[in-house]
Amino acid sequence: MVSVIQLILLIDAKTEAWMPGGNNVKEM
Repeated sequence: MVSVIQLILLIDAKTEAWMPGGNNVKEM
């Protein structure tokens, strides 16, 4: 089973690959 933290890290890595410096996504 995938934990929530792993899901967030996966989504975070994808957003950083698409838009470098996607720190705004983390704050939302």
